[in-house]
Amino acid sequence: MRNRKIFLARMNSMIVIVVLFASCAITSCQVLEDCRTNAFPPKENIAIEEFVVNLDLPPQERWTHIVMKKKDGIKKFVDYFRGMMPSFLFNTLTNFLEKGIKKFPKPYGDEIIGIAKAVDMPLAHILACNIFYELEKVCTSIIAEDEKGHVYHGRNLDLGALLGWDPKGDTWQIAEFLRPLTIAVDYQSGGKTVFKTVQFAGTVGVFTGIAPERFSFSLNSRSPDTFFGGPMGVVHWVLSGSTEQQFASILARSVLENAESYDDAVKRLSESRLLAPVYYIVAGTEKHQGTIITRSKTQSIKPLRLSDKQNFLVQTNYDNWKKPPFYDNRRKPANICLKQMTNKNSTKKLNFFEMLYNVLSTVPVLNKATIYTTLMDPSTGEIQSFRRDCTGDCYPW
Repeated sequence: MRNRKIFLARMNSMIVIVVLFASCAITSCQVLEDCRTNAFPPKENIAIEEFVVNLDLPPQERWTHIVMKKKDGIKKFVDYFRGMMPSFLFNTLTNFLEKGIKKFPKPYGDEIIGIAKAVDMPLAHILACNIFYELEKVCTSIIAEDEKGHVYHGRNLDLGALLGWDPKGDTWQIAEFLRPLTIAVDYQSGGKTVFKTVQFAGTVGVFTGIAPERFSFSLNSRSPDTFFGGPMGVVHWVLSGSTEQQFASILARSVLENAESYDDAVKRLSESRLLAPVYYIVAGTEKHQGTIITRSKTQSIKPLRLSDKQNFLVQTNYDNWKKPPFYDNRRKPANICLKQMTNKNSTKKLNFFEMLYNVLSTVPVLNKATIYTTLMDPSTGEIQSFRRDCTGDCYPW
Protein backbone atom coordinates (compact mmCIF):
# COMPACT_ATOMS: atom_id res chain seq x y z
CA MET A 1 0.00 0.00 0.00
CA ARG A 2 2.80 2.39 0.96
CA ASN A 3 4.68 1.78 -2.30
CA ARG A 4 1.42 2.27 -4.23
CA LYS A 5 0.88 5.67 -2.60
CA ILE A 6 4.43 6.69 -3.39
CA PHE A 7 3.99 5.52 -6.98
CA LEU A 8 0.79 7.56 -7.35
CA ALA A 9 2.55 10.59 -5.89
CA ARG A 10 5.30 10.18 -8.51
CA MET A 11 2.68 9.99 -11.27
CA ASN A 12 1.02 13.18 -10.06
CA SER A 13 4.43 14.87 -9.99
CA MET A 14 5.14 13.76 -13.54
CA ILE A 15 1.79 15.13 -14.77
CA VAL A 16 2.60 18.49 -13.19
CA ILE A 17 6.06 18.44 -14.76
CA VAL A 18 4.72 17.62 -18.24
CA VAL A 19 2.25 20.52 -18.00
CA LEU A 20 5.01 22.82 -16.77
CA PHE A 21 7.34 21.92 -19.64
CA ALA A 22 4.54 22.42 -22.16
CA SER A 23 3.88 25.88 -20.71
CA CYS A 24 7.57 26.72 -20.79
CA ALA A 25 7.79 25.81 -24.45
CA ILE A 26 5.19 28.47 -25.22
CA THR A 27 6.27 31.18 -22.79
CA SER A 28 9.39 31.99 -20.81
CA CYS A 29 9.86 29.35 -18.15
CA GLN A 30 11.82 31.52 -15.74
CA VAL A 31 11.28 35.25 -15.42
CA LEU A 32 13.72 37.39 -13.46
CA GLU A 33 12.23 39.09 -10.47
CA ASP A 34 13.81 42.30 -9.20
CA CYS A 35 17.32 41.64 -7.94
CA ARG A 36 17.20 41.23 -4.19
CA THR A 37 18.96 43.96 -2.23
CA ASN A 38 17.81 43.30 1.33
CA ALA A 39 18.15 39.55 1.90
CA PHE A 40 21.39 39.95 3.88
CA PRO A 41 22.02 39.41 6.71
CA PRO A 42 19.93 36.24 6.87
CA LYS A 43 17.99 35.22 9.95
CA GLU A 44 20.06 33.47 12.61
CA ASN A 45 17.69 30.52 12.80
CA ILE A 46 18.65 29.32 9.32
CA ALA A 47 22.36 29.03 10.13
CA ILE A 48 23.62 25.47 9.60
CA GLU A 49 24.66 23.35 12.58
CA GLU A 50 28.43 22.91 12.91
CA PHE A 51 30.44 19.79 13.83
CA VAL A 52 34.10 18.79 14.09
CA VAL A 53 35.51 15.69 12.39
CA ASN A 54 38.79 14.54 13.92
CA LEU A 55 41.00 13.23 11.12
CA ASP A 56 43.32 11.70 13.72
CA LEU A 57 40.66 9.15 14.71
CA PRO A 58 40.34 5.78 12.93
CA PRO A 59 38.15 6.32 9.84
CA GLN A 60 35.30 4.17 11.12
CA GLU A 61 35.00 6.34 14.25
CA ARG A 62 35.16 9.83 12.73
CA TRP A 63 31.46 10.34 12.01
CA THR A 64 29.80 8.47 14.89
CA HIS A 65 28.97 11.53 17.03
CA ILE A 66 27.40 13.28 14.03
CA VAL A 67 25.35 10.51 12.44
CA MET A 68 24.01 9.33 15.80
CA LYS A 69 22.51 12.79 16.27
CA LYS A 70 21.10 12.76 12.74
CA LYS A 71 20.15 9.07 12.73
CA ASP A 72 16.39 9.53 12.43
CA GLY A 73 16.75 11.95 9.53
CA ILE A 74 19.13 9.62 7.69
CA LYS A 75 16.70 6.71 8.08
CA LYS A 76 13.77 8.80 6.86
CA PHE A 77 15.71 9.80 3.76
CA VAL A 78 16.78 6.21 3.05
CA ASP A 79 13.19 4.99 3.47
CA TYR A 80 11.99 7.60 1.00
CA PHE A 81 14.83 6.75 -1.39
CA ARG A 82 13.85 3.07 -1.18
CA GLY A 83 10.22 3.92 -1.86
CA MET A 84 11.13 5.62 -5.13
CA MET A 85 11.46 2.22 -6.82
CA PRO A 86 10.06 -1.31 -6.44
CA SER A 87 11.64 -3.29 -3.58
CA PHE A 88 13.22 -5.89 -5.85
CA LEU A 89 14.85 -3.18 -7.93
CA PHE A 90 16.21 -1.32 -4.90
CA ASN A 91 17.57 -4.55 -3.41
CA THR A 92 19.18 -5.48 -6.72
CA LEU A 93 20.69 -2.01 -7.00
CA THR A 94 22.10 -1.93 -3.47
CA ASN A 95 23.50 -5.47 -3.72
CA PHE A 96 25.16 -4.42 -6.95
CA LEU A 97 26.60 -1.26 -5.42
CA GLU A 98 27.86 -3.00 -2.29
CA LYS A 99 30.41 -4.79 -4.45
CA GLY A 100 32.03 -1.42 -5.00
CA ILE A 101 32.81 -0.60 -1.35
CA LYS A 102 36.15 -2.38 -1.58
CA LYS A 103 37.09 -0.11 -4.47
CA PHE A 104 36.48 3.10 -2.54
CA PRO A 105 39.83 4.77 -1.88
CA LYS A 106 40.90 4.74 1.73
CA PRO A 107 39.89 6.18 4.13
CA TYR A 108 36.51 7.00 2.55
CA GLY A 109 35.23 3.44 2.24
CA ASP A 110 36.05 2.81 5.88
CA GLU A 111 34.21 5.99 6.86
CA ILE A 112 31.09 4.76 5.05
CA ILE A 113 31.37 1.42 6.86
CA GLY A 114 31.63 3.27 10.17
CA ILE A 115 28.56 5.40 9.38
CA ALA A 116 26.50 2.31 8.51
CA LYS A 117 27.49 0.63 11.77
CA ALA A 118 26.76 3.74 13.84
CA VAL A 119 23.21 4.16 12.51
CA ASP A 120 22.62 0.39 12.37
CA MET A 121 21.70 0.35 8.70
CA PRO A 122 22.80 -1.89 5.82
CA LEU A 123 26.09 -0.78 4.33
CA ALA A 124 24.58 -0.90 0.85
CA HIS A 125 21.92 1.67 1.82
CA ILE A 126 24.47 4.21 3.07
CA LEU A 127 26.66 3.59 0.03
CA ALA A 128 23.67 4.05 -2.29
CA CYS A 129 22.88 7.41 -0.69
CA ASN A 130 26.47 8.59 -1.09
CA ILE A 131 26.35 7.67 -4.76
CA PHE A 132 22.90 9.22 -5.27
CA TYR A 133 24.24 12.66 -4.33
CA GLU A 134 26.85 12.26 -7.09
CA LEU A 135 24.21 11.86 -9.78
CA GLU A 136 21.61 14.56 -9.17
CA LYS A 137 22.39 18.19 -8.33
CA VAL A 138 21.23 21.50 -9.83
CA CYS A 139 23.41 24.34 -8.57
CA THR A 140 24.56 27.92 -9.03
CA SER A 141 28.13 28.98 -8.19
CA ILE A 142 29.60 32.50 -8.35
CA ILE A 143 33.13 33.84 -8.05
CA ALA A 144 33.53 37.62 -7.71
CA GLU A 145 36.57 39.87 -7.34
CA ASP A 146 36.65 43.33 -5.76
CA GLU A 147 38.68 46.32 -6.97
CA LYS A 148 41.65 45.26 -4.83
CA GLY A 149 41.77 41.77 -6.31
CA HIS A 150 40.20 40.06 -3.28
CA VAL A 151 38.21 37.01 -4.45
CA TYR A 152 34.93 35.80 -2.93
CA HIS A 153 32.92 32.65 -3.60
CA GLY A 154 29.21 31.90 -3.22
CA ARG A 155 26.96 29.01 -4.11
CA ASN A 156 23.43 27.61 -3.95
CA LEU A 157 23.10 23.85 -3.83
CA ASP A 158 19.81 22.66 -5.34
CA LEU A 159 18.80 19.02 -5.16
CA GLY A 160 15.62 16.96 -5.48
CA ALA A 161 13.92 18.46 -8.54
CA LEU A 162 11.64 16.00 -10.38
CA LEU A 163 11.90 13.42 -7.57
CA GLY A 164 8.50 13.82 -5.96
CA TRP A 165 6.52 16.91 -4.99
CA ASP A 166 5.03 17.58 -1.56
CA PRO A 167 1.91 19.73 -2.17
CA LYS A 168 1.43 20.40 1.55
CA GLY A 169 4.98 21.58 2.08
CA ASP A 170 5.05 23.25 -1.36
CA THR A 171 8.51 21.87 -2.07
CA TRP A 172 10.38 18.90 -3.50
CA GLN A 173 10.30 15.97 -1.09
CA ILE A 174 14.01 15.15 -1.37
CA ALA A 175 14.87 18.74 -0.47
CA GLU A 176 12.52 18.48 2.50
CA PHE A 177 14.44 15.48 3.85
CA LEU A 178 17.88 16.94 3.18
CA ARG A 179 17.54 20.39 4.72
CA PRO A 180 17.67 19.00 8.31
CA LEU A 181 20.62 16.78 7.31
CA THR A 182 22.72 19.70 6.05
CA ILE A 183 25.74 20.26 8.30
CA ALA A 184 28.89 22.40 8.42
CA VAL A 185 32.00 20.34 9.13
CA ASP A 186 35.36 21.49 10.46
CA TYR A 187 37.92 18.80 9.58
CA GLN A 188 40.74 18.97 12.10
CA SER A 189 44.08 17.29 12.69
CA GLY A 190 46.15 17.94 15.78
CA GLY A 191 43.38 20.21 17.01
CA LYS A 192 43.78 22.56 14.02
CA THR A 193 41.50 23.16 11.05
CA VAL A 194 42.64 21.54 7.81
CA PHE A 195 39.54 22.40 5.77
CA LYS A 196 35.83 23.14 6.22
CA THR A 197 32.83 21.89 4.27
CA VAL A 198 29.07 21.93 3.94
CA GLN A 199 27.58 18.49 3.31
CA PHE A 200 24.84 16.05 4.27
CA ALA A 201 25.06 13.91 7.40
CA GLY A 202 25.79 10.35 6.30
CA THR A 203 28.00 11.34 3.36
CA VAL A 204 31.79 11.45 3.06
CA GLY A 205 32.19 13.31 -0.23
CA VAL A 206 32.19 17.09 -0.52
CA PHE A 207 30.38 19.51 -2.86
CA THR A 208 31.26 22.76 -1.08
CA GLY A 209 34.41 23.52 0.90
CA ILE A 210 37.25 25.82 1.84
CA ALA A 211 40.89 25.28 2.69
CA PRO A 212 41.62 28.46 4.69
CA GLU A 213 44.26 30.73 3.16
CA ARG A 214 44.57 28.38 0.17
CA PHE A 215 41.38 28.09 -1.89
CA SER A 216 37.64 27.42 -1.89
CA PHE A 217 35.66 25.22 -4.24
CA SER A 218 32.15 24.21 -5.22
CA LEU A 219 30.99 21.36 -7.42
CA ASN A 220 28.10 21.59 -9.90
CA SER A 221 26.58 18.81 -11.97
CA ARG A 222 27.21 19.06 -15.69
CA SER A 223 24.53 18.28 -18.26
CA PRO A 224 26.43 17.24 -21.39
CA ASP A 225 25.02 15.50 -24.45
CA THR A 226 25.25 12.09 -22.74
CA PHE A 227 22.46 12.45 -20.18
CA PHE A 228 23.17 9.11 -18.49
CA GLY A 229 26.90 9.70 -18.18
CA GLY A 230 26.75 9.66 -14.37
CA PRO A 231 24.82 6.40 -13.87
CA MET A 232 26.81 4.65 -16.60
CA GLY A 233 30.02 5.80 -14.96
CA VAL A 234 28.94 4.19 -11.69
CA VAL A 235 28.08 0.92 -13.47
CA HIS A 236 31.48 0.90 -15.14
CA TRP A 237 33.16 1.65 -11.81
CA VAL A 238 31.51 -1.35 -10.11
CA LEU A 239 32.03 -3.82 -12.95
CA SER A 240 35.52 -2.89 -14.08
CA GLY A 241 38.71 -3.79 -12.32
CA SER A 242 39.97 -0.22 -12.63
CA THR A 243 40.17 2.15 -9.68
CA GLU A 244 41.59 5.02 -11.73
CA GLN A 245 38.30 6.90 -12.14
CA GLN A 246 37.03 8.78 -9.08
CA PHE A 247 33.78 10.15 -7.72
CA ALA A 248 33.84 13.92 -8.16
CA SER A 249 33.04 14.64 -4.50
CA ILE A 250 35.66 12.19 -3.21
CA LEU A 251 38.33 13.78 -5.41
CA ALA A 252 37.25 17.20 -4.13
CA ARG A 253 37.65 16.16 -0.51
CA SER A 254 41.09 14.72 -1.21
CA VAL A 255 42.11 17.97 -2.91
CA LEU A 256 40.83 20.05 0.02
CA GLU A 257 42.95 18.00 2.38
CA ASN A 258 46.11 17.66 0.30
CA ALA A 259 46.45 20.48 -2.25
CA GLU A 260 49.01 23.04 -1.09
CA SER A 261 47.72 26.00 -3.10
CA TYR A 262 45.07 27.29 -5.49
CA ASP A 263 47.22 26.34 -8.50
CA ASP A 264 47.77 22.86 -7.09
CA ALA A 265 44.02 22.44 -6.53
CA VAL A 266 43.15 23.58 -10.06
CA LYS A 267 45.71 21.17 -11.52
CA ARG A 268 44.42 18.18 -9.54
CA LEU A 269 40.76 18.92 -10.28
CA SER A 270 41.55 19.44 -13.98
CA GLU A 271 43.60 16.31 -14.61
CA SER A 272 42.22 13.48 -12.45
CA ARG A 273 39.97 10.94 -14.17
CA LEU A 274 36.31 11.07 -13.13
CA LEU A 275 33.26 8.82 -13.28
CA ALA A 276 31.00 11.57 -14.61
CA PRO A 277 31.25 15.08 -16.13
CA VAL A 278 31.08 17.95 -13.61
CA TYR A 279 32.04 21.58 -13.05
CA TYR A 280 34.58 22.54 -10.40
CA ILE A 281 34.48 26.21 -9.42
CA VAL A 282 37.67 27.26 -7.60
CA ALA A 283 38.64 30.57 -5.95
CA GLY A 284 42.03 31.52 -4.53
CA THR A 285 43.73 34.13 -2.38
CA GLU A 286 45.37 36.30 -5.04
CA LYS A 287 44.19 38.61 -7.83
CA HIS A 288 42.37 36.83 -10.69
CA GLN A 289 42.53 33.48 -8.90
CA GLY A 290 39.13 32.21 -9.96
CA THR A 291 38.45 29.41 -12.43
CA ILE A 292 35.49 27.45 -13.74
CA ILE A 293 36.76 24.00 -14.69
CA THR A 294 34.46 22.22 -17.14
CA ARG A 295 35.24 18.54 -16.82
CA SER A 296 34.68 15.56 -19.04
CA LYS A 297 35.61 12.21 -17.53
CA THR A 298 39.17 12.60 -18.75
CA GLN A 299 40.06 16.28 -19.14
CA SER A 300 39.33 19.96 -18.57
CA ILE A 301 37.54 21.75 -21.42
CA LYS A 302 37.71 25.51 -22.07
CA PRO A 303 38.47 26.72 -18.53
CA LEU A 304 37.05 30.17 -17.76
CA ARG A 305 39.04 32.52 -15.51
CA LEU A 306 38.75 35.87 -13.76
CA SER A 307 40.56 38.67 -15.58
CA ASP A 308 40.81 42.44 -15.85
CA LYS A 309 37.81 42.32 -18.18
CA GLN A 310 35.81 39.78 -16.17
CA ASN A 311 35.49 40.40 -12.42
CA PHE A 312 32.84 37.76 -11.80
CA LEU A 313 31.98 34.30 -13.13
CA VAL A 314 28.68 32.41 -12.93
CA GLN A 315 28.27 28.67 -13.39
CA THR A 316 25.01 26.73 -13.30
CA ASN A 317 24.70 23.28 -14.93
CA TYR A 318 25.40 24.03 -18.57
CA ASP A 319 28.58 24.76 -20.52
CA ASN A 320 29.35 28.47 -20.35
CA TRP A 321 29.97 28.74 -24.10
CA LYS A 322 26.50 27.35 -24.88
CA LYS A 323 23.04 28.83 -24.44
CA PRO A 324 21.20 27.34 -21.43
CA PRO A 325 17.92 25.50 -22.13
CA PHE A 326 14.71 27.55 -22.13
CA TYR A 327 13.40 25.75 -19.05
CA ASP A 328 16.41 26.43 -16.82
CA ASN A 329 18.26 29.69 -17.36
CA ARG A 330 19.50 30.70 -13.92
CA ARG A 331 22.72 32.00 -15.45
CA LYS A 332 21.14 35.07 -17.07
CA PRO A 333 19.40 36.41 -13.93
CA ALA A 334 22.58 35.92 -11.88
CA ASN A 335 24.65 37.80 -14.46
CA ILE A 336 22.12 40.64 -14.67
CA CYS A 337 22.09 41.12 -10.90
CA LEU A 338 25.87 40.93 -10.60
CA LYS A 339 26.29 43.57 -13.32
CA GLN A 340 23.84 45.86 -11.56
CA MET A 341 25.51 45.44 -8.19
CA THR A 342 29.10 45.81 -9.43
CA ASN A 343 28.31 48.88 -11.52
CA LYS A 344 31.35 51.13 -11.10
CA ASN A 345 29.13 54.22 -11.24
CA SER A 346 27.44 53.18 -8.00
CA THR A 347 28.36 55.23 -4.94
CA LYS A 348 27.55 52.40 -2.54
CA LYS A 349 30.54 50.52 -1.15
CA LEU A 350 30.08 46.82 -1.81
CA ASN A 351 30.00 44.18 0.89
CA PHE A 352 30.71 41.14 -1.28
CA PHE A 353 29.15 38.60 1.08
CA GLU A 354 26.02 40.75 1.07
CA MET A 355 26.09 41.05 -2.71
CA LEU A 356 26.54 37.32 -3.27
CA TYR A 357 23.81 36.42 -0.81
CA ASN A 358 21.40 38.86 -2.44
CA VAL A 359 22.10 37.46 -5.91
CA LEU A 360 21.73 33.89 -4.65
CA SER A 361 18.44 34.93 -3.02
CA THR A 362 16.96 36.29 -6.26
CA VAL A 363 14.33 34.13 -7.96
CA PRO A 364 14.93 31.97 -10.02
CA VAL A 365 18.53 31.60 -8.79
CA LEU A 366 16.83 30.73 -5.50
CA ASN A 367 14.14 28.12 -6.17
CA LYS A 368 12.13 25.28 -4.66
CA ALA A 369 15.06 22.86 -4.92
CA THR A 370 17.57 25.12 -3.13
CA ILE A 371 18.76 23.47 0.09
CA TYR A 372 21.54 25.77 1.23
CA THR A 373 23.55 28.88 0.39
CA THR A 374 27.24 29.16 1.26
CA LEU A 375 29.53 32.22 1.20
CA MET A 376 33.32 31.80 1.31
CA ASP A 377 36.40 34.00 1.53
CA PRO A 378 39.46 31.82 0.82
CA SER A 379 41.90 34.55 1.91
CA THR A 380 40.55 34.69 5.47
CA GLY A 381 39.05 31.21 5.65
CA GLU A 382 35.61 32.61 6.52
CA ILE A 383 32.66 30.44 5.53
CA GLN A 384 28.99 31.12 6.26
CA SER A 385 26.21 28.69 5.37
CA PHE A 386 22.43 28.90 5.62
CA ARG A 387 19.50 26.56 5.05
CA ARG A 388 17.14 27.82 2.35
CA ASP A 389 13.47 27.20 1.76
CA CYS A 390 12.02 29.27 -1.06
CA THR A 391 8.42 29.81 -0.01
CA GLY A 392 5.71 31.50 -2.02
CA ASP A 393 5.87 32.06 -5.77
CA CYS A 394 9.21 30.39 -6.49
CA TYR A 395 10.13 28.40 -9.57
CA PRO A 396 10.46 24.61 -9.14
CA TRP A 397 14.16 24.76 -10.15
